Amino acid sequence: MDHERSAARWLGHALLAAVLAAGLAALAPGTARAAGATEPFDGGALSRPDPSSGATTVPDLASIATSRSQRTGTRHGLSTTSGTTLPSPTGAITGRVSGPEGKSLADAYVGAYSRASEQWAQIVTTDADGAYSLNGLPAGSYVLCFQGPDGSDLARECWSNEPILVDSDRFLANADAIRVWPGRTVTGRNAQLELTGRITGYVTFAGKTVREGLRVSAYLRHGGWHWTTYALIDADGHFELTGLFPGTWALSLDQCCATIEARGNSSASLAWIDWRGRVLATVHPSVSGTPVVGGLLTAKPGSGRFSGLALSYQWLRDGVEIPQAVGRTYRVVGEDVDAELSVVVTSSRSTDNSSQTGVSRPTRRVARTDTPNIQGSAQTGSTLTAVPGEWTDGTSFAYTWYANGRAIKGAHAAEYVVPISKAGKRIRVKVTGTLADHPTLSRTSASSARVMRWTGPLVTGTPAVGTTLRARRGTWTGKASFHYQWLRDGAPIPAATRTTYRLTTDDLGTQVTLRVTGTRSGYATVAVDSESTGRVALAGGPTVMGVAAVGEDLTADTGLWTEGTSFSYEWLANGRLVAASSSGNGYRPSAADAGKRIIVRVTGTLDGYATVTRTSPATGRVAGATG
Repeated sequence: MDHERSAARWLGHALLAAVLAAGLAALAPGTARAAGATEPFDGGALSRPDPSSGATTVPDLASIATSRSQRTGTRHGLSTTSGTTLPSPTGAITGRVSGPEGKSLADAYVGAYSRASEQWAQIVTTDADGAYSLNGLPAGSYVLCFQGPDGSDLARECWSNEPILVDSDRFLANADAIRVWPGRTVTGRNAQLELTGRITGYVTFAGKTVREGLRVSAYLRHGGWHWTTYALIDADGHFELTGLFPGTWALSLDQCCATIEARGNSSASLAWIDWRGRVLATVHPSVSGTPVVGGLLTAKPGSGRFSGLALSYQWLRDGVEIPQAVGRTYRVVGEDVDAELSVVVTSSRSTDNSSQTGVSRPTRRVARTDTPNIQGSAQTGSTLTAVPGEWTDGTSFAYTWYANGRAIKGAHAAEYVVPISKAGKRIRVKVTGTLADHPTLSRTSASSARVMRWTGPLVTGTPAVGTTLRARRGTWTGKASFHYQWLRDGAPIPAATRTTYRLTTDDLGTQVTLRVTGTRSGYATVAVDSESTGRVALAGGPTVMGVAAVGEDLTADTGLWTEGTSFSYEWLANGRLVAASSSGNGYRPSAADAGKRIIVRVTGTLDGYATVTRTSPATGRVAGATG
């Protein structure tokens, strides 16, 4: 039978076509070579199918390689074709094979078919990274074909997305060939293998009659229609087509006027065609939107004109129907976390009650995200911390900090110390979460208030009862307003809100500090405490006891101080130091002091307290010696 003429005739009765998603896809050129060695192949030209077989006859690279290794006793390692010596020098072809979603495919078969010898010159398997290397190829043109690992359900393909057609002579004559030159390596011949398609369905006549044994033929559209395989309807009206190559398929019946209910898997989609074999509408559902809790997913039924066809939808969670999720859109909920979502789209035609159902490819697993927040105050010198919130368990995070919307160079940690250069700017952080098989998602915090610049306030004055302390607020962002609050051991002192504070006996033994609060509209409000100068001491006023005369003993009376205070003394005559002692508190004026006024300077020290110095009033002028 001339299958192409048969296709043209029966497409006049065709009721549906299967459109399979994209096939072989070229990847970025690679230069890695396969670890496994090559194996020659000396036969197995592509054969025409037997129309009665019910399936396409295509070369099985695994079987061919096994057959050859049994004859030669080799599984790996370069061998020559039987009775032939390869010319030298030779060339090579290298590349990489991946599976669905671009993942490296180990143990896949790669074969080079020589057009000159009409034989398979070599078959190799890929290494763990999916790389292969066909070495020692004689110069010439080769058809490069790929096959998945043993037991995989991946379509066999040839270079440049070429299906292996039934018409092998035409296939070998027209498939893209790769030219190999002596001493050269052709690199980057990469391939991505896709899952084979599967179409199942039911055929009835007049809505109920089943004609067992009726043949459903399948035609691949590839530069024209090519008969490829068929299935027989069973006693229940059921048929099944498996192992379909990614592409456009047409199904035809041996008789017209039937009702067909057909359904494809995620790799096999269905389409409506007219009597000329032209596709009117293709049911190959797809889902747009991000699979994240709260996200909105939208189903697209396919391509073409769906006018005159009724569409219905059913959303699936890990392949199970989600109750009441029957609209074109679906809002992702918490129950979907870690599940794959897909949608079933059914198109129905009222004229003959035929229906065609397609299933979208599953989304990546649903993720949970949260809006991050920033802990810490937006002020110079402050440490800000990014808190991601509640995300899917196992999520890893990356961070990017921004100032006024511009990424801060090198700021990619969970914490960020605000430098002075960011004063006046708003800070926010973007958190990016990654988890295997889930979408990579980013969420950004709200912007902080503008960064307030400040330098710490300073308190001047001696921390002793009766002394007045004064505030120096430091340097702040311009036009800021300030509030002062004096603190006693960290607690506010009532009514102590001026820039000065006079220490009282209530402060004795406590630490008195100052809190300055700076405010400005649009900026972070910053409250900063001064450093402690030590506990407040009781420091009495010293006096000089005795007669101010040459040769007479003078004694320093320290007055009332905090218990436990140690003292040192400095004696001065007319402001000039004449004696100092840390053990004695007396001084005897000499003749050199005659006519001068004497004072004593007492310094008290006590652990945990500030060092305080007090000076006595001056004596009268020192009288000269008598007699």
